[in-house]
Amino acid sequence: LMVLMHLILNDMVKIKGPITEISKRIYDEDFRISELVRILFHELSQKGKNPIYNLLPDTLSKLSLERSKGTMSKDHFRGIIGFLLGFITKEKHTESLVEKLCHRFKTAEEEFQYRDLAYCLS
Repeated sequence: LMVLMHLILNDMVKIKGPITEISKRIYDEDFRISELVRILFHELSQKGKNPIYNLLPDTLSKLSLERSKGTMSKDHFRGIIGFLLGFITKEKHTESLVEKLCHRFKTAEEEFQYRDLAYCLS
């Protein structure tokens, strides 16, 4: 994880691929891993180009899919999303994110997708 963090924070690896798996480690049994993940997201939030904001809609979809498969609890889903949404501080990003999530209602096919999108918007 430390090597991956180094590569991501130094723009040597694109974060889009592993971000969902990394975000799930917020609830890792090993406290050190959980803390490293929290530090990674904090450091990412300090970088330009708003990487967390840009990755959040896809991350939400992937985490929601994990929840539908039963591989993630509702509490963990909500905790991870709440943690990530905490990094969205600019009003224009919040408004844009709301628009993006509302557009996803049109493509949602399952009840769990509607519930998870509604949770994020609340």
